[in-house]
Amino acid sequence: MRIGLAVGHFDPQVGGSEEVVKRLATGLRDRGHDVVVATGADPRRDAARMVVPVHEFALRGNTVYGVSGDGVAYQEFLRATDRDVWLFYAAQIWSTDLALPVLDAIPAATVVVPCGYSGLDVPDYATYFGRLPAQLARADALVYMSKAYQDWENDERAGLGSRMRLIPNAASDEEFAEAPARTGRPDGGRLVLCVANHLPDKGHDAVLDAFRRSAGPRDRLVIVGNRSPQRSELGEWARCRWAALRDRRVTLAEGVPRAEVVQLYKDADVFLFGSRIECAPLVLIEAMAAGLPFVTTSAGNARDYADAGIVTDEAGLADGLRTLLADPALRGRLGARGRERWTQQHRWSDVVDAYAALFEEVVDGRAAAASAGPVVPGPR
Repeated sequence: MRIGLAVGHFDPQVGGSEEVVKRLATGLRDRGHDVVVATGADPRRDAARMVVPVHEFALRGNTVYGVSGDGVAYQEFLRATDRDVWLFYAAQIWSTDLALPVLDAIPAATVVVPCGYSGLDVPDYATYFGRLPAQLARADALVYMSKAYQDWENDERAGLGSRMRLIPNAASDEEFAEAPARTGRPDGGRLVLCVANHLPDKGHDAVLDAFRRSAGPRDRLVIVGNRSPQRSELGEWARCRWAALRDRRVTLAEGVPRAEVVQLYKDADVFLFGSRIECAPLVLIEAMAAGLPFVTTSAGNARDYADAGIVTDEAGLADGLRTLLADPALRGRLGARGRERWTQQHRWSDVVDAYAALFEEVVDGRAAAASAGPVVPGPR
């Protein structure tokens, strides 16, 4: 198949959406499909290092707060590019928002992955979500990561059930193939890990507060994440930097190679996550793949994984962390359950296969509809 994947940001930018689409692109390519990515321009991008061809557009924003750049050129690209299917990853960003009004004009089959609807209860988005069901009804399929989150519930109420499919997020088979053997630190301290870029809603302040209140003098907190390129959001990183200067147990790790991030998952004793807005947190699945128990807020569909960690509100993060740090046996049981869940439900090889099967389904459906021809009304 000739497959197009559209996403607001892509490699070399690091984040959940970027990682998911990169994994999809790589897995589909390895299965013999012709894959391209449409995404935002990035001066750091080296075309020779991309896993598939990348088409860049100097676009930013969304249709609620405004899109900067030539959106018409992007829409024309979608109409003119020879693809069997296009996947649009995440609502509320230009790459999907600009595609929704022209879905009927795209000759390929179309699949939309809403990714949570973080603005669903924001007044500025009222008009956006008011017209969204009619736009999504023009897509051939819609993909959700969980039935227990607001995007699924909202669209099911809107009557889109016949188009809705459930495909979860995943973690890499290769990166987490071997179960880690945690031997502990020589000084008896515990390693607490948080992986989250320094964005306003990632809750680093809650993570730092929980660690200060619950950890011992020999424990360490490593926060892996990149600062935002947006000047208005640099304060999030600065606050974490100041906290690390005041507490020598806290380390900020920026620009960390992927292999080192994976090793940290395998070396850590507890994963601590304080995010306030999520859809299906990829980092929790990566923690489960590493057999790493977690303490997390209930953002997104985190409660789907409550048998592999402690899911609580923000105020309960400190108590949850204290509980896991004090109980090695509990950490072992929760970590083993998370590893089991990853093996059974959240391996990238299985998820890519699910997307490939869905693409075949919608492409075949388009072909069957075209061969049947127009519907002729019968006699009254």
